Amino acid sequence: MINKHDTHSKIQVFLLVFFFLTAFGELFSQKEYYNWDYCGQFDSYKNDDSLGFVISFDTPDGEPKRLRKSFMGTDEGNSTISTSRGELLFASNGVYIYNYLNFPKLMTDKNNNTRIGHFSHIGLADATSSTQGVLWVKKPQSDSLYYLFYHNLFQLEVNKYLTSLEYVIIDISANNGKGQIISMNNDLIPYNHNE
Repeated sequence: MINKHDTHSKIQVFLLVFFFLTAFGELFSQKEYYNWDYCGQFDSYKNDDSLGFVISFDTPDGEPKRLRKSFMGTDEGNSTISTSRGELLFASNGVYIYNYLNFPKLMTDKNNNTRIGHFSHIGLADATSSTQGVLWVKKPQSDSLYYLFYHNLFQLEVNKYLTSLEYVIIDISANNGKGQIISMNNDLIPYNHNE
């Protein structure tokens, strides 16, 4: 004769084990920050492997390995974001966004603008010379939207600057799944005089 209480207990144990395995599997599958674009200088489009490369920590032993040549140039600060499976999506140096989704290229908005930030003339001293000038954040509760926060610094004269904190929104499902900037140059902290 089958004991209903034993069967019920076995089902509870099975569900409990299943829940924990599923939860831990999800925790270990979050690999958004497993890749890093160790970029070179602004001449990174030259065919020179010493200028920069993309590395990944998504390896069986957790040790970094070189994936490809970098397409991004910067002096200092940059940032990358990957999928939860560890596939490199985007990188930015605070001036341009590089799209590694499907193929490496500059990302644009719907008007084919590539440069982020309000100023595009000689006075811009943007996040390329900032140790943490850009930061990626996946929008909570979204499968396709990403924020890129960046710092703008505009030099008015010696020791006189305008600074701001801004962001763009990227939709990886836009542009036929190739990704696109859907909102550009949003002020989070508007320009302030900084002496």
